[in-house]
Amino acid sequence: MNTHKPLTHKEGVANLVRPLYAPGLLLEDTDLTTAVDYTRNALQLALRSLFGCGVVCGLGIAGKYICEGRKVQITVGAGVALDCEGNLIHVPKDATLVYDPGCEPMKSELWLEVCYTTCDSRPGSAACSEEDSLTTISRRSRDAYAIRVWSTRPKCACACPSDDSQETNPDPDNCCGSLTVTTTVEASCCGQERTATTVATAPQTAQAPGTATPATGTPTVSPACACYEDHNNGKCGCDCGGNCVLLGKLEMPDGDIQDWVAHTDLRRFVRPMLLGSKECYCEQCRPADPQQPVPSFVESSHGYSGLQGVNALRSARSALLATEERQ
Repeated sequence: MNTHKPLTHKEGVANLVRPLYAPGLLLEDTDLTTAVDYTRNALQLALRSLFGCGVVCGLGIAGKYICEGRKVQITVGAGVALDCEGNLIHVPKDATLVYDPGCEPMKSELWLEVCYTTCDSRPGSAACSEEDSLTTISRRSRDAYAIRVWSTRPKCACACPSDDSQETNPDPDNCCGSLTVTTTVEASCCGQERTATTVATAPQTAQAPGTATPATGTPTVSPACACYEDHNNGKCGCDCGGNCVLLGKLEMPDGDIQDWVAHTDLRRFVRPMLLGSKECYCEQCRPADPQQPVPSFVESSHGYSGLQGVNALRSARSALLATEERQ
């Protein structure tokens, strides 16, 4: 008999609920819905806890002038992303949209984000008999996406921090503050236009342990490491609170060049680390000078920038090894 007891304890319940079935039990619609919701909510919890938010794969961006330079054709490649709630944003095939400034001057920068949406379909009657009044309800809910183009960086989209994203008067209860931006987007599976409202404010710039302002003379942590600080420190999910992911920026080209310049360095790229590749991923976070102190959290850093890629990480590692040999 085990007589060992804890000094104190507390029990609680999680938010995940699943139905229990038994022979002869009359099933209601809530029982079947709860079964589906349990699987969906468990997957969302796992994805946002393991990876946070960001681009999983694909979703490359490109832009070029059309109509003799009066419009810009924007292409977003097929791919998958994760929003802050753990929803999978699936763009099954390349998507093309057109930016037409009309009589307004052409914007020099075009910021792209992809957002998670849903679309109800398969309407059906819920009447039990001919005498009952007909009630039409949707029988399917389909995951969808919305690609939005902005003239400035969208404030609430999941992304890596930048030098110009400074927090001003943050609201602790609402990460997106009070600035409301309204845009009209086309629902991808409904085939009709609807208005979507995005609540936004500037996100707080991540500060990695051991990071200091340049005035102190101490080394600063690479942006890629700062972007994954919460992940490396074991913080659950992400605090963006939105359902959009930043894809990058298209910049107006110089001269007669037709293709716009794509920048994806601020997108947050999330994928499982390959087994045995820890050292390769960690090298990017080490200072170029071996004499400089290394922030403690970077030893467990598995994240890397989608723009740099594995080749850049290998180059950085080779440069570091060559410096150590010369020492």
